[in-house]
Amino acid sequence: MDATEALTRHQIMIQRYGSGEFKKLEPILKAVAQDVRARLMLESSQLAQGRLTELLADINAIIAGGGDQMTADLFDDLIEFADYESEFTQRIFAPLVSADTVLPSIEQIRAAMTTSKATLVSGNTIKRMGIKELVAAFTDSKQKEVDLAIRAGFIEGKTSQELSRQLQSILGKKAPRQAAVLVRTATNHAGSVARKEFAAANRDVIESEEWVSTLDGHTTLFCMAHDGNVYRTGKGPYPPAHYGCRSIRVPKVDPKYSILGGRSKRSSMDGPVNASLTYSGFLNKQSKAFQNDVLGSARAELFRSGKFTLKGFVDDMGRTLTLAQLREREGLTL
Repeated sequence: MDATEALTRHQIMIQRYGSGEFKKLEPILKAVAQDVRARLMLESSQLAQGRLTELLADINAIIAGGGDQMTADLFDDLIEFADYESEFTQRIFAPLVSADTVLPSIEQIRAAMTTSKATLVSGNTIKRMGIKELVAAFTDSKQKEVDLAIRAGFIEGKTSQELSRQLQSILGKKAPRQAAVLVRTATNHAGSVARKEFAAANRDVIESEEWVSTLDGHTTLFCMAHDGNVYRTGKGPYPPAHYGCRSIRVPKVDPKYSILGGRSKRSSMDGPVNASLTYSGFLNKQSKAFQNDVLGSARAELFRSGKFTLKGFVDDMGRTLTLAQLREREGLTL
């Protein structure tokens, strides 16, 4: 099994690991939801103006405390995970190269995990965030949602019981779904950092890295457009590219050190395919209905016409261009 096939298969296990990591953090979220509701129920049935500021401060402190605990637990676990990932990557490459490879130290991994930031595209927004910033952004968003719900509830004259049910929807249902995506994203970032550090430590053997996206119907336009791109080690974008990103960058061995024979493979929803197949080639082989589903009917029509490659649907920063922007840029009638 070659490196691309091994690492793309392994990426499935990484996603499962991320789901398991969320399960470990889920009790923290449940405790926060319970504590917030308990604090709210200490108020009388009707919230009083003089108590609103104190109530919000107490609830914000509860949510912040939960975020701090999530950060500490997740960061420690993912450093250990990244250390394992660098070891796994070395085991994959050891039989594929004619030279010895170097394993990054745990100190190098910890330093990289502390300083490395993922560049995440969300709509028209691009943010650079490490694991701690990811959790901080999540915590801040929950504080703002809860703050807004309580202030609006006060103006509308809602009772504490009514607000309690609303906060359960925010903290007990919505927040866990978002946190699960956050943890999977952070886990992919940790794996990406580990492989980046391995490649950097072995620059004499690893000449470049290839962006490899998942060949199925859940891949974003950003990852479709980047699939198959090859970058010099340490240069260019690294996954995750967005929340929930499943893409990876696979180190590529300098041919003069490669002892791999035969044709390499990569995984897809249709089973193993040749590693040279990009997402564009994969999509060309799919049905019109599948193309319409993943691209939208207008973009799919442009893709089938040959007027646009997948790269043409995103800007230089990886943000998805709207149909109006495509029309303006290319002068096309859509």
